[in-house]
Amino acid sequence: MALRKSSCPRLTLLALAVGLGLSHPALAGNFRWNGSQGADWNTLGSWDWDGYGPPGSGDTATFDLISAPVASLGSTTTVNFLVLGGGSEGRLNITAGGSLTTGSALMGNSAGANGVLSVSGSGAAFIVSTGALTLGNEGTATLTVEQGASASVTSGPVYIGATAGGSGTLTLQTGGSFDAGTGMLYVGYGGSGTIEITAGHLESDSAHLGDGVGSSGEVSLSGSSSSWNNSGALAVGVGGTGTLSLSGGASVTTQSATMASAAGLASAISVASGSQLTINDTFYLGLYGNGSLTVESGASVSSGETFIARYASSTSTALVSGGSWTTARLIMGGDPFDNTSTGGTATLTVEDGGSLNTGAVLLGGAAAGSGSVTVDDATWTASDRISVGYAGSGALTVTNGATVTSTGGLVGHLAGSTGVVTITDGNWINSGVLYVGNEGEGTLTVSANGMVSSTDGYVGVANGAVGEVHLSGGSSWTNSGDLLVGQSGGASGEVTVTGGSTLTAGAQAILGDLVSSHGSLTVSGNGSSVTAGQDFNVGRFGTGSLLVSGGATVSGNRVYIANESGSSGSAVVTGSGSHWTSTHKLHVGLGGSGELTVSDGGTVSATELGIATQAGSTGVLNLGAAAGAAAQAAGVLDTASIAFGAGNGTLNLNYLGSYTLAAALSGSGAINQLAGNTTLSGNSSAFAGLTTVSGGTLTVSGSLGGMLQVASGGTLSGSGTVGSTTVAAGGVLALDAPGSALHVDGDLTLASGSLYRVHTTTSGLSDAVVVDGNAFLAGGLSILAGSAEYTANTRYTILSATGLVTGTFSTVSSDFAFVTPVVRYDDQLVELTLTPNGAGYASVSTTPNQAGVANALTAAALSVPIGSEFDQVLSRIDTLSTAQAQVAFDSMSGRAHLGLANLGVLSSTIQTLGSHNIGGAAGGAPLLGFNASEPVLLAANAQADTMSDVGGGLGLRLRPQRERGYMWAQVVGGHGNTRSDGNAAGYKSDSSGLLLGADSRLSERLAVGLAYQYSETRLDYATAGSDDARVRGHQLAAYGSYEVDDWRFRAIAAYGWNDYHTSRDILIGSDVTRATADYDGREAGLFVEAAYRIDRGSYVLEPALSLQNVVLKQDGFREKGAGALGLDADGQTTRSLVSMLGGRLQVPLNDSGLSGELRAFWAHQWADRGSEMEVAFQGAPGVDFRVGGLKQEHDSAVLGFGLKGKASERLALALDYNLGVDERQTQHTLIAGLKYQW
Repeated sequence: MALRKSSCPRLTLLALAVGLGLSHPALAGNFRWNGSQGADWNTLGSWDWDGYGPPGSGDTATFDLISAPVASLGSTTTVNFLVLGGGSEGRLNITAGGSLTTGSALMGNSAGANGVLSVSGSGAAFIVSTGALTLGNEGTATLTVEQGASASVTSGPVYIGATAGGSGTLTLQTGGSFDAGTGMLYVGYGGSGTIEITAGHLESDSAHLGDGVGSSGEVSLSGSSSSWNNSGALAVGVGGTGTLSLSGGASVTTQSATMASAAGLASAISVASGSQLTINDTFYLGLYGNGSLTVESGASVSSGETFIARYASSTSTALVSGGSWTTARLIMGGDPFDNTSTGGTATLTVEDGGSLNTGAVLLGGAAAGSGSVTVDDATWTASDRISVGYAGSGALTVTNGATVTSTGGLVGHLAGSTGVVTITDGNWINSGVLYVGNEGEGTLTVSANGMVSSTDGYVGVANGAVGEVHLSGGSSWTNSGDLLVGQSGGASGEVTVTGGSTLTAGAQAILGDLVSSHGSLTVSGNGSSVTAGQDFNVGRFGTGSLLVSGGATVSGNRVYIANESGSSGSAVVTGSGSHWTSTHKLHVGLGGSGELTVSDGGTVSATELGIATQAGSTGVLNLGAAAGAAAQAAGVLDTASIAFGAGNGTLNLNYLGSYTLAAALSGSGAINQLAGNTTLSGNSSAFAGLTTVSGGTLTVSGSLGGMLQVASGGTLSGSGTVGSTTVAAGGVLALDAPGSALHVDGDLTLASGSLYRVHTTTSGLSDAVVVDGNAFLAGGLSILAGSAEYTANTRYTILSATGLVTGTFSTVSSDFAFVTPVVRYDDQLVELTLTPNGAGYASVSTTPNQAGVANALTAAALSVPIGSEFDQVLSRIDTLSTAQAQVAFDSMSGRAHLGLANLGVLSSTIQTLGSHNIGGAAGGAPLLGFNASEPVLLAANAQADTMSDVGGGLGLRLRPQRERGYMWAQVVGGHGNTRSDGNAAGYKSDSSGLLLGADSRLSERLAVGLAYQYSETRLDYATAGSDDARVRGHQLAAYGSYEVDDWRFRAIAAYGWNDYHTSRDILIGSDVTRATADYDGREAGLFVEAAYRIDRGSYVLEPALSLQNVVLKQDGFREKGAGALGLDADGQTTRSLVSMLGGRLQVPLNDSGLSGELRAFWAHQWADRGSEMEVAFQGAPGVDFRVGGLKQEHDSAVLGFGLKGKASERLALALDYNLGVDERQTQHTLIAGLKYQW
């Protein structure tokens, strides 16, 4: 322990004597420098004593006169005691060849005193031979050694900044050196001490920087010629603060080093610019206080065993930024070998290409300590194992391409410890075993293409340990040997692999290794994978769980779920692309209790699946979901066979949709059909267990042995072979494949409340059950109609038995509309006969169109020849169900043709008042545009004559000049939706069109024009079949406008030609016939409007009233492709009279001439609201019937807005949108156009 100021009475006494100027005759002389006779030390008159001088070996030499010149010594001399600045200021220069030896030296003794000693030049020397050297006792002192000079202290201590308020500086430069001898070097003993070395050398035995309470000590070395050799212990910050700085290639060597010995104080060492710090033995970086080590680019530190933050009060850090640090062993956050060390907080960062080289590493060395290492774009090589969380908490972060190499790793080493390793775009390479959660809690997180490797991997090792590993973002963990997740009893391990990451075990992978251990593995996301080179255990002796989802893959050699007796294992493979592969057999419950769920497109592949293999085991295989859970989409079982063993095995089929299981089932177990439609296509005759169908449908197209029970809610179907079968109340036997037979190898029981559902065809085929045993009948019988030609009194065999048929069906029902089933029982047969029931076709009709077709069919049945094509159609209709007959009548009616009549009439209102923006000189006169848009009331975007002004502005109207003329064009697109009224079909439509026109003003009041339009509309009908239509039209129109003051009157006369093409399906049961037709139509229309212009300056309001009359005539047609069911239709005429009341609001939007318009109109239909068509079947030409189309609504709303502006003096552009709505129709129309003035 260093001495404090109170332990040095000699310094105090001497300071008092010098300060008072007392003499001591009994002692050697005390010489005081006055320099009156010159600056040379050897000048006789420059000393105060008895007029004689200079001082000798037994004397005291005092320099304490501020007015005296600086003394200079160029020769060799010896004094007993040297005082520089005892109470004032003293200065001495020892120059080349000069040498001063003193027993002791005191510089800057009292407060305010200042002592300065310069030793400069070759051969210059300052020697303290026996006592102490004090630089800055209570005052200030500076010792400078330079130019090849030297200073030394033989044995006494060196005090630089001896007491509080004292300040001392030692400067070594340009070849100067200082040797502190065998005594202690205090840099900041009680005050402030500084050593500055620039191309100099310092030699010491032991040194304290910042020794006393409140002291501070700083040593800085700069340049490659600067060095310090400390042969003993170096303490940076003992009771005060200490700082050591190396730069420019400087070097420091010490036997040992301790930093920040006192709690609450901070000390720092920085090594920069190629400098080197060598600590041969132990390095304590932060004992009780806060230590800081910085190793910058090109610098290096070498130390023996290193402790960072040894005690609880210490928070210490180390930063290796571009430099290197080599240490024999690194212990951070406590000292595990010191029972009094509870551990502080230690942080180490290696970055920017820096390197760290260590032996063994303990992060969190004591229970309450913490150690954290970050390696960022740098390297760390450990020749031994790294413990992250040894006894306390530890953290390791590897990022930005950094690499850590070690012989092994323990994350959460001892019980009660916590370790966290985070690797982001970095690497941790272990040549040995990696333990995550050894006895404590450990977490390993690897992301962003990070990589970890080891021989074996353990996650959750000892009793009470908890381990977690999380791989994401394309990262990887590769083990050349085993992977064990949850190893010992009481240990718990969890591993997640996501985001395309990979986990590899070169040997076996085990989840839940020993009794009472727990291990879980989750693998999710495309590209994520886990591979085991040998066995894969989900619960070996312990408990294991596996989840494979989102397209991830897992593979192993032999796979065991619950391997040994007493173990438990569960696995779920779910999601499209998810795949678990066993290159050999996969066991679900080999000796323990295992469960495997395969759902939602996930796949399990194995040469064979074993369920509950050994006696006492339990195995459950769920396809879709477990029993009692909500059904999920099915997965895929890619295996040739599924074998039930000596234990309790179950296969649950609980999924949405359909699945075909081709694997052969064998052994004794339980199969539960819970939901979904399952087809068993393999040879499962070796199955000897019980199959229960309680939900969904089980279809057996191969063979299934054992007993079979169909419970309430379940359906059995198929054409294969099953064992003895019982259909309980609420269960259904429905083969659903006329002409096929289900074979029952045993007895069949149809219990009371069960249902046997039979499909028939008119060719004499039906479902049948062939029973190799007895049949017991007590349930109901349901007959479902076919869809082919029917022959009266056809007999069907629906059940046969080699034994006896006992009982009868309690009920017999069918969905036939026009025939009735009759059942006949024999000892070994049950037969069914269908006979006409006399019901008329119209009895099943629910709409006028269905009734019209039904009545025509009834009339035709009395007149068409027997055996004719139409008679065969009637025979097929006779065997339809009610629902099938209604669909057939709708499809036969040809109701889609009526939509074309409505299209022609209704669309005339769309463009009539629309598209006025581009109308030119005629004041925006409208076009009829009959088929350019959808058949909805969408009009009223007509505008005031704001584009026909002469001045070219788009604001308020100017009176146009007579000679002005315009050419214009428009492109129109529309989409509409027309909903069915239950009788006629609804449809969606898409339309497009092109309009061209020219007009001119004949006077200031009168303008006229001509226009042409081409349009095309396609309709997609909402029917049971695929019905569609296409209309192409050409129209010519003459239009004009007349203006009187603010009144404007407009009129249009138009004529058009339309080309219609229809294609529709005729549906009779499952038979589909396609009918097409092509025909023409013509339409003529007249439109008149009166509008009044109200100009308010900032806007223009124009109320308007219009009337439109349209007449559409369509030619008759004859359909092709449908034979006898094709329609012949007469021509038809449809009329429409529509009034529209509303207005337009026009507002200039800016000074550039851009303007906008809003429109709102109410339209009312006064004439025909609907149309009818008279048709006849080509196979029954004498029987006419009428078909009705959609009725037009009386009232509709038409809304719209538009934008227009000038592109140049003569060219204008416009864009309009219209929305028309009534109770049945919605129509959107977009119009873009241009107008050119000539």
